[in-house]
Amino acid sequence: TQGALGSYYLNSEQFDQGTEVLLALIDQHPLEIESVLRAYGTLVKDSVARGLTREQIRYITDLERYANELIKSERAADDPLLNRRMAQILSIAGKNRAARAWAQRNLNPAEP
Repeated sequence: TQGALGSYYLNSEQFDQGTEVLLALIDQHPLEIESVLRAYGTLVKDSVARGLTREQIRYITDLERYANELIKSERAADDPLLNRRMAQILSIAGKNRAARAWAQRNLNPAEP
């Protein structure tokens, strides 16, 4: 799959190619929620491991925008583990307060 290919490139230290493949997956397949979240998780993990703070911030910002859009459009119901996945990715980035907030977040905008 595209995600596995991106991970392979990153693990092979072909960072530009890996990043390009994962960003293309995110851009081309936004409705494949699990794949998109995995791609963001891989990008965040890689940026943390390589100390790329600017990229890490960009990926986290884009990820939160994506997840919030899923909630607004009520597509979050397509992935009942969205809040848990978000919390895991944010924890990888050291964003523990945000991770706790996502873990406790109500994903149904119709409910108070």
